[in-house]
Amino acid sequence: MSCSKVPEYTVTSPNGKNVFTVFPGYHSDHSNGLGFDIMYEGKPVLLPSVLEISTNHCDLKGDWSVLRVDENNVENSWTTRFGELSEVPDNYREIKIHLKKGKTLVNFIARAYDEGVAFAYEIPIQADIKTLELDENIYYNFEKDHMMWSTPKREKGVLTAQGEYKKIPLSEIETGIERPLLIEIDENLKIALAEANLVDYARLSFSKGASNNSVLSTLDGKMEEEIQDTITGALISERKNDVFKVKKQLPFQSPWRVVMMAKNEGKLLENNYIIQNLSEPNQLKDDSWVTPGKALREATLTTEGGMTAIDFVAEHNMQYVLFDAGWYGNEMYEESDATTITLDPKRSKGPFDIEAITKYADEKGIGIILYVNRRALEKQLDDILPLYKKWGISGIKFGFVRVGDQEATAWLHNAIKKASEYGFIVDVHDEYRP
Repeated sequence: MSCSKVPEYTVTSPNGKNVFTVFPGYHSDHSNGLGFDIMYEGKPVLLPSVLEISTNHCDLKGDWSVLRVDENNVENSWTTRFGELSEVPDNYREIKIHLKKGKTLVNFIARAYDEGVAFAYEIPIQADIKTLELDENIYYNFEKDHMMWSTPKREKGVLTAQGEYKKIPLSEIETGIERPLLIEIDENLKIALAEANLVDYARLSFSKGASNNSVLSTLDGKMEEEIQDTITGALISERKNDVFKVKKQLPFQSPWRVVMMAKNEGKLLENNYIIQNLSEPNQLKDDSWVTPGKALREATLTTEGGMTAIDFVAEHNMQYVLFDAGWYGNEMYEESDATTITLDPKRSKGPFDIEAITKYADEKGIGIILYVNRRALEKQLDDILPLYKKWGISGIKFGFVRVGDQEATAWLHNAIKKASEYGFIVDVHDEYRP
């Protein structure tokens, strides 16, 4: 079909290399919605691709009216104590397209950075709608059956995010592949499909699209119950994928959908600050208490072992000693109590005097981190935070956290905020992607 009559809106990166074009109301053989394509140095990265949004209140497929287009150029930088760079460049050009279909309003935001491009959608306040349930599909359409680096298929009992990455063609992509997804466009162009500012939303995952040269991103559905393998922590329960994945109060903006682009994999890695640039700025007025560092995992769960570990990390320019699972019983049991020192006899015979350990660690300038499984965290977070502060703990390792659906994402970020109020650092274990 010809796209000649479809209006186009283009935004170009400051260096002129990355070009993002939007076609509102784009139609294709398999879908219709908001169309877009991407060019890099004049070469196609994405052929016309499609964002589809479905809601419980309105039909968002078909032709759209463009009310207006806002343009914005940003030249900025910010400083941080926590990244590879102390000063992070944040330069981009942006267009926001205000769209209307019937009585429904949606805004599409496209940004072009030198490091890649990103897009998001806003659902503004509109008549008679206070909350909205929605789902989202994005069809990323490529010119060829490119090679990519893929995690294993998401299925019951498999730790997908920790699985073995394999180099396969797009046509062999499985279901539920993790992001970021690295795709080799050609010898001099590598891209990564990613997302940013995921706080109160369902996460993305990737599967096969409408053709051998297409990748489909979908949102994760909610689980009826969270059942995990008691050894590996791998999920062995099913997600609900026949319902809307997200519920939000209006107005809101989606997380950013990101296409990082660079000449090689090393440059992609160097440019990973684009994800931070697309996320909300640091909300802590004072972050001087946050100490980045290296941790040693202490496995004996004894006072003697703890003291020895503290001496070692102090002598080797490390910052933390982590006491892992087993100090409050079997972490996979719902009845285990993280407000008590109840050693799992399979892990330790003790003794384990946590307050003596933290006192010695403080004298050496070392922080102590305690592992707590999500079962105890979800039930006891408000109890353990003041208790661990009294014990002299520096941080918590969140174990086997729930990931994927909106509720799990929101709970985790809220828990991290609560931990920060007590001055705790947080180490998130397993499948979570920041």
